[in-house]
Amino acid sequence: MSFHFDGSIWQKVVTNDANTNIYNSDGALTTNRVVALDDKTLNFTSAATTEQAIWL
Repeated sequence: MSFHFDGSIWQKVVTNDANTNIYNSDGALTTNRVVALDDKTLNFTSAATTEQAIWL
């Protein structure tokens, strides 16, 4: 079971498959996301051989 914050309250994410998550399924963001890193880092790694781009 997972939840997302809609700006006011936490809403339960309803999926057809209980095992669907960001690690095993494709999808699209429907709104902007904010990540508070504090003193942490965020790294993107890949073994892909094609061109990659990350737009920040």
